[in-house]
Amino acid sequence: MGFAIGANGTSITMTGTATGQVRYSGKIKLRVTDANGSYAVAEIKHQGVYPKLRLTNSNPINIPAAYGGIDIAPIILTSTGGEGSYSYRLSGAENYGYKIGGANRDRIVGPPVLTSVPTGTGRITVTDSVGQTASVNVNFGAITGQLSFNTCRVTTAVPSGAIGTPISNISFAGGVEGGKSPQTWTMVSKPSEWTALTLNSVGVLSGIRPATPMA
Repeated sequence: MGFAIGANGTSITMTGTATGQVRYSGKIKLRVTDANGSYAVAEIKHQGVYPKLRLTNSNPINIPAAYGGIDIAPIILTSTGGEGSYSYRLSGAENYGYKIGGANRDRIVGPPVLTSVPTGTGRITVTDSVGQTASVNVNFGAITGQLSFNTCRVTTAVPSGAIGTPISNISFAGGVEGGKSPQTWTMVSKPSEWTALTLNSVGVLSGIRPATPMA
């Protein structure tokens, strides 16, 4: 049990730290004897010994980078020891939209907020039914807004021109909103007559207009 009992004059003291996995309450008998051999017996109670509470997830827990509004795969929390049921509290997640508790009492869930948020840190604390606590740190990955293209911010047409004439470089990069840099552009399709039309990886369109009029 890890207890020690000592006597000093007319007082009796018991000190120490509860150890092991014992979960029951019980009684401890003490005997005090004076210099003439007279003695008395005392009986005291101990209220129980509980296993040490531990949160067994890695420390820190790393929440990966995510896109705003898209659910992450739940991160399940695991604990051992303690007494009775566990409750979890997540701090530092206010700007990210992650939550824990209620129906998700043992897991971290999204969705994260819709806006972009940089990396950050927090903490998870588990408490058992007798008030023991254990904690681990949390690293929050950055949240990025979902990638979109705003046609109101850039031109979306190739100007008309004579056959066989060059097209001035037209950049579409200014229409990008959200996402994580750098973005990469590719040509998905084009009219078959535009054989000399190209789009580079940073979103600049260039080339030569067809050599024959288009129908």
